[in-house]
Amino acid sequence: RSELGGREWKVYDYVSRHFLASLLGPCVVQNTGVEFSVGSERFSSKGKQITEPGFTNAMPWLSPEETELPYNFQKGQKFSLARLEIKEGITSPPGLLTEAELIEQMEKHGIGTDASIPAHIKSICDRKYVNLQPGRRLAPSTLGIVLAHSYRRIDNDLVSPLMRSKVERELKQIASGTQTYEAVLKQCLNRFKNKFQNFRENVTVFEAFFQAHFSNSGVANTRDLSKCGKCKRWMVYDPGVRPPVLSCTTCGDAYTLPPGGSIKIFGRECPLDGFELLTFKAGGPNGISYPLCPYCFNYPPFEDIGNFLKPTAHAPAPLEKRGGGQGRSMPCNLCPHASCPHSFVSLALCVCPYCQRGSLVLDPTSRPIWKVSCNACDRLIKFADGANKVTLSKAKCETCKARKVRVEYGKGKSPIPGGETKRIGCLACDPVLNDTTEVVKGRLTKGRGGRRHGRRRKGGRRKGGGSEKMEIQIGGAGSFKARRMRVRS
Repeated sequence: RSELGGREWKVYDYVSRHFLASLLGPCVVQNTGVEFSVGSERFSSKGKQITEPGFTNAMPWLSPEETELPYNFQKGQKFSLARLEIKEGITSPPGLLTEAELIEQMEKHGIGTDASIPAHIKSICDRKYVNLQPGRRLAPSTLGIVLAHSYRRIDNDLVSPLMRSKVERELKQIASGTQTYEAVLKQCLNRFKNKFQNFRENVTVFEAFFQAHFSNSGVANTRDLSKCGKCKRWMVYDPGVRPPVLSCTTCGDAYTLPPGGSIKIFGRECPLDGFELLTFKAGGPNGISYPLCPYCFNYPPFEDIGNFLKPTAHAPAPLEKRGGGQGRSMPCNLCPHASCPHSFVSLALCVCPYCQRGSLVLDPTSRPIWKVSCNACDRLIKFADGANKVTLSKAKCETCKARKVRVEYGKGKSPIPGGETKRIGCLACDPVLNDTTEVVKGRLTKGRGGRRHGRRRKGGRRKGGGSEKMEIQIGGAGSFKARRMRVRS
């Protein structure tokens, strides 16, 4: 030892101990578990004791920690209860990985080779995805965390070790002769082509995460808007980016919202994920509005929502795509949840007579000027001024099978002949309700709206009796609940 320096001696000592440990036997550990009950509550305790140290005699730092049970319990033994205590504690997160531990994990999952693993670690350090801390520990940077979260939201395989290890296994199969180079190349190209297309279709998720953490719009434009359904803390709304972003700084998540309108709190909670519902409203009196859940809008929990509405000549682009989402966004007026009071299943009247693919849905956020809008095209039905409350009846029209509506007016404000303040009927077939509503071309954003499809007389009644609107050719096809959708687990 006197002939070696400090570091050289440590290397020699480690190699010697490793050699001696390889000649010794295994370390034998005895685990003991005890389960006992106090009334209806069940408790458990575990103990660990080393019976044969084995190779840990030479390498004691690899010896497992022993845990002794407080008593030598016997099966079926009974004890008298001395006291009861409730202790509070906080779990601590796992420590940061060292370079050696990262290499061990990469080898465990089959990522890289002895020659390429150091290059991978150097790359993530050079690109500032991680910062090297004392003790050779790797601390993820904000850039690395945001990058990983955004990739995971789009496709978890992009950050999962399984994908890379699968490629490594296929390369080994080429070397062993069980797979041909051409077959593996074709499989890999098809796999990554599909993932690239999926990433390109959902790139707004990637942009939203980076806008939420690296936005140049300024802190002055942001404000707390609604609470996260996961951590129940306030999320920050940034209208200065396009599309607008709602981000949770606690969970590290970001959610895009439809652009071109105002976003407000609706004051309700989504029954699927616990997020607070928001309302979107385009500008102007004819602006289309609807409630939405930030999480469902970005990540629809129903598998077929992307293909739920098929383009037609009257409505070539789905509302969720024109609204600035990800091409498969799901506001509440498209949600097929059976029991949610804000879904289109609960608030839909009938199939839209204009586009023949969407449904006319009562807008619960439109008060004081109540509206019914199509969830696929830009048609909008407005009730006359003075309507205090509009709800849907369980009854259906005997003629067109559309659901009836219940309209309540304030005293002295009713446009119904005779001053009637309540009316239940079909918007299409009831001449009184038909005459007190009008059809307009709604605005989807804060831009200029389209022309009206009817005129008002004095008193708020529309000239012509609503003949255009009431040409509903659905017959018994108003069964908007007939389309089944699967809930994604």
